[in-house]
Amino acid sequence: MNSRFVRVMLLLAGVLFGVAGSCLAAPTGSEIEQQLQKEESRLAELQGQVTLHRKKLDEAKVKEKSVLSKLQAYSEKVALTGQRINIMQLKQKRVEIRIGELTKEIAYTEGQIRELKEALSARLNAIYRYGGVAELNLFFSSSTINEAIVSSYLLSRIADQDREIYGEYMDRIRRLDQSRRDLGVQTQRLAEQKKQLEGERNEHRKAVDENNRFLSQVKREKQLHASAVQELLRAQRELENKVRSLIEQKRKMAQRKPGRITPSYRGGALPWPTSGTVNSEFGMRQHPQFNTRIKHTGIDIAASIGTPVISVAAGEVLFAGWLRGYGQVIIIDHGGNLTTVYAHLSRMDVREGQSVSAGQAIGGVGSTGISTGSHLHFEVRINGDARNPRDYLRAR
Repeated sequence: MNSRFVRVMLLLAGVLFGVAGSCLAAPTGSEIEQQLQKEESRLAELQGQVTLHRKKLDEAKVKEKSVLSKLQAYSEKVALTGQRINIMQLKQKRVEIRIGELTKEIAYTEGQIRELKEALSARLNAIYRYGGVAELNLFFSSSTINEAIVSSYLLSRIADQDREIYGEYMDRIRRLDQSRRDLGVQTQRLAEQKKQLEGERNEHRKAVDENNRFLSQVKREKQLHASAVQELLRAQRELENKVRSLIEQKRKMAQRKPGRITPSYRGGALPWPTSGTVNSEFGMRQHPQFNTRIKHTGIDIAASIGTPVISVAAGEVLFAGWLRGYGQVIIIDHGGNLTTVYAHLSRMDVREGQSVSAGQAIGGVGSTGISTGSHLHFEVRINGDARNPRDYLRAR
């Protein structure tokens, strides 16, 4: 095999294998998507709970002028707008991730186009300079039939490679145009979402301001103040009746289904339901909003919104919904006559009838209902009667 033939083969090898494209493996933002689906599901559940709660109030003929009902309505509005803000922020984050992906994709594709353009320019320059004579010389300079066959194969591969390079070049051009169009769409979507998010934030601030103004009015006006305190006492009785009713319903169900296995609390110190500082103890206290001495049926644990709340023992969720004055509430039956109550939650991660294990996350600390700041109202009840939670919780 002569030296000229070898040099041409090496040159063709460079042409055949020197231009290689690869696909961009861009991140998809699947974690944001999963979180968004979860938050949208929570919003749907929250809207359903609020609707059911309002329906029950209507059935009970609770008048709109009820102080607690009005404060509750503001609280519901704050909770709903707050949840919509969470969703809008996640949607905005998703679009920002997509914009970042498209920006990288555009830069990558532009780089590929430059490489392909240089390869095509080099090839066209070679064709212009040699006009195809080099290929013919390569074929006719073959000294053996094997060299002629190899030359014919390489010439065919050159033609195929020219077509591949051109096809890939045009494909990258189309992909670049599409990415730029997608970027424009996503940028417009981001602008619209920012505007919508600001609208939700304005609604949220408005609901908070309305709640605070009405609360100030209640504190100033003696008649409203007295009414609020009486309604708060009724709300406590409603919670107690709710717990007793749910326990009774469960006992009747257990009689109808005797083979059903339920957790049974057998004593022992319980873990704390959330991290934080106790800022209101069990027993008689000065109510933080109405400045009236009133019995506190649990303890308040101050913590930031969203701090995880756990079930203190294995059990079954008897109730997960809204209660007047308490906002989002979860009631869990642990067997052994023990029931725990978790109130003012920002979210609920369990449903009625669900079995939970000790230490399982069931929701997040919040400020729903009639609440002063973010905290968990936690109760321990034995046969429906409120007991001091500190007598059952582990010493700190």
